[in-house]
Amino acid sequence: MDTLARLVSGFRARLSPVRVILAVLLLGFTTILFTGGLWSSPSAEPTVQQFLLAWQQRSYAAAAALTTGKPSVVTTELASAYSGLDAAAFYLNMGPIKQSGGTATARFTASVDLGQDGAPWQYTGNFTLQRVGPSWKIVWSPSVINPGLRPGQHLAVISTTRPRMPILDAEGRPLQVKSTAYVVGVVPGKLKNATATADALFQVTWCQGTHGDCPQPPGEARLSHRGCRGGRDRPHRHRGKVAAGGPGVPHRRIRANL
Repeated sequence: MDTLARLVSGFRARLSPVRVILAVLLLGFTTILFTGGLWSSPSAEPTVQQFLLAWQQRSYAAAAALTTGKPSVVTTELASAYSGLDAAAFYLNMGPIKQSGGTATARFTASVDLGQDGAPWQYTGNFTLQRVGPSWKIVWSPSVINPGLRPGQHLAVISTTRPRMPILDAEGRPLQVKSTAYVVGVVPGKLKNATATADALFQVTWCQGTHGDCPQPPGEARLSHRGCRGGRDRPHRHRGKVAAGGPGVPHRRIRANL
């Protein structure tokens, strides 16, 4: 016991305050080194947040300064991003961020108010960031605005019309059905006999007059009369007359709801 006490006492005597401080500093440095705190990259989240906020607030120059692109070009592209949509407003929300070394990827959601009391257009966007010195920069390309955009492209609204729904009777059966019709035109300069052509068209369509007037035909023929659209439901012999009209009477056969 006496020997152990002398060893401990000698060890304490050799530990000066300076050595203790150095030991503590060395321990702290080692801890920081192994946990990655000294050499770890700062979070990319503040840059993502600042960029999306500046973009939403229409501070396009401030947002452009956070990218790797030419400030004037990025400012213009951000300012015109939704101009082709006539957007009343747009809202951006930051999503998850994945960071690895000197690169990071960020996701965001965009909600664009297209007006006209319709539902907003929503989509998910993403972009890449890279370390530039002590800070982060968004790697700029038009796809930052929308993943589908490429250089030289822009967003636009394309309106589509749904097909006309069928007209049904009280029992749900269609009142209009696909039938054969003939579309006929006249090229005056190619007619051999304008009077004969006019007479032939009258026999087929029961039409006359310069404004497309369509008088009702006499007698039973009225049952097959459908108007002035190429002789629908007229006897085949009349269609033959039209077909024989030559290059001055172009025509084609179609299927349409009649």
